Amino acid sequence: MLLPMSIPFMLTIFLVSMLIMITMNELTWNNKMKKTTNKNKKEKKMIFFLSLFI
Repeated sequence: MLLPMSIPFMLTIFLVSMLIMITMNELTWNNKMKKTTNKNKKEKKMIFFLSLFI
């Protein structure tokens, strides 16, 4: 009984940690270079999130 319940729980924890890591990376990147790369980065981020949900 514990295994089927723990798998989605672990998946959600993993996804949340990934999102936190991505946001932290975005913050550090934005602090490092606030230039013309912002638009390209946002597009890549959107593509990455879409690929996550599919």
